[in-house]
Amino acid sequence: TTSRQAEVLAVLTADPEHDLYMISSHGTTCALCAPYEGRVYSRSGTDPDFPPLAAAFGKVDPAGPDTLANTWLNIHPNCLHVLLPWTAAGRTDEEIQKIKDFSNPRKNLFSRDPRSESQIAAYRKKERARAQWLADYRQWERYRVTLGNRVPGRFETFLHQKREDGERYRLWRLDYRRRAGLLEHPERALPGADKASAADAKFTGYFFNPESRDGYPKGDAFSSRLGYNKDNWEKMREEILDAATRYPSVLKREDVHGRRYEQLVVLYGRKGSPANVLLAWNVRPDGTTHFVTAHMEKI
Repeated sequence: TTSRQAEVLAVLTADPEHDLYMISSHGTTCALCAPYEGRVYSRSGTDPDFPPLAAAFGKVDPAGPDTLANTWLNIHPNCLHVLLPWTAAGRTDEEIQKIKDFSNPRKNLFSRDPRSESQIAAYRKKERARAQWLADYRQWERYRVTLGNRVPGRFETFLHQKREDGERYRLWRLDYRRRAGLLEHPERALPGADKASAADAKFTGYFFNPESRDGYPKGDAFSSRLGYNKDNWEKMREEILDAATRYPSVLKREDVHGRRYEQLVVLYGRKGSPANVLLAWNVRPDGTTHFVTAHMEKI
């Protein structure tokens, strides 16, 4: 029994003597519900002026009796319509006759969709929006599983970033696809990534050494974007070595000194501004894997 079925059952059992109930009307509804909403029904199925409630809820056994015990207690799964007790008290004869005629399936066929073109269009628009929301939510869940706290813990924040389609969201998307790509193709893993090493000198003597003509501009870019510098370079090394195990690699060339691999990764640094980074590695003839260099790349 779903929560909606439980709610319907609670309404029906609140007053065992009451027999007539109306199914609510919504501004936008689906083709299944539209012919049934707004009508008054007889719970017992014995009132001569109103159709049995089983006609709206649908029978478990189509050949069975028009009783609640033989219904699904809902028009369809996930239906949002509610059941409301109805009484003729306080209504004019004209009002009562109007609801009788509207509820009568011989005068107002269940097979007829009563919605206007604008109502149908509004429903389809709502369903498209709902489907998009659900797709976005599931995407956020996937990203959270794969990227963890690198993605916002609140769906609303993630959705805001996605709708802006800024660089941060595009990097999350890129990061997710790359990591998922390695899960789908484990053969693309960097050889020896779990035991890879990165020498201190790559950071102290290259990236963050002002006298290094080639390395310092790269290090300066990492400092600006990721917050790494000569005082916390070990954190940068930790992130690089961790990234080595999480992204696909591509063999670029091979010589007597080893096999050269590259990885495109996303580093998140210390400032909350992720960056697209190329990592270069050398797998030596003895099988050990060593960090060679890194630089930031445009998306």
